[in-house]
Amino acid sequence: MSLRMDNEMYKELDELSKKYEVNKSQILKQAFEEWDSIKKHALEENLIIVGRPFLGKLLTHIEPQQIEELSKFTAKNLGAKIRFQLIDKDVNIEITRFLDFFIEGSGKKSFAWFNNISYKFTEDEDVILFGNHSVNHNFSLYVKGLLKHLILDLFDYQLREEDCRISTNTIHLFFEKL
Repeated sequence: MSLRMDNEMYKELDELSKKYEVNKSQILKQAFEEWDSIKKHALEENLIIVGRPFLGKLLTHIEPQQIEELSKFTAKNLGAKIRFQLIDKDVNIEITRFLDFFIEGSGKKSFAWFNNISYKFTEDEDVILFGNHSVNHNFSLYVKGLLKHLILDLFDYQLREEDCRISTNTIHLFFEKL
């Protein structure tokens, strides 16, 4: 099998090969497997994958109230899916496992919603989630609403609005255990 690529792509492949100390064919095989997995998942779940610039542009045309409704709708559907999968596997998910999964899925190594994202627990077992991205303020509002509804529904942690901060490229969310 052969593959044609331009010089820039070949140079990037070569750099990755050296950086991770694996041969180029292994990198290409893994890239294909990841792409195939993402495509299959998207088809199975009836998803559309959009890039950050496109999503950012869409969100600029939505009013804050509509963003809240969209985040609530997304959380309701995602929460139902999470519950169904957990019941099907007879697993009880802890908030740390959920947050780790969310961070892995939305971080640089996956769907890259965020450049950096992390969380920590306070002494009172409250959760602070913080991160930065390169989308826009409405994206920060969307993520805030999505997590507000999901974490309340799944784990009984309420978003404490007065301790939250969002901007055009950051989120800092404070959830307290009820």
